[in-house]
Amino acid sequence: MGVPGVEVPALEFASADHPQDALAFKLIDSGGQVLSLRSEFTTAVGRLVRSRFPQGPFPLRLQYGGGCGCAP
Repeated sequence: MGVPGVEVPALEFASADHPQDALAFKLIDSGGQVLSLRSEFTTAVGRLVRSRFPQGPFPLRLQYGGGCGCAP
């Protein structure tokens, strides 16, 4: 049995609370929202684990990568 894969967004709404916010490449979407391109996914994976796996099983092993939500 392999390690389950999850996908986290490479683009997120910009937040000054994000640990890498000062280093992030930022852009503005068509609605005027500031987006950040994330170079690491630790914070996003932490949010995903907290919401999808609140009771574990721990330790939890996941394979993850970022996607842009773009069509191939």
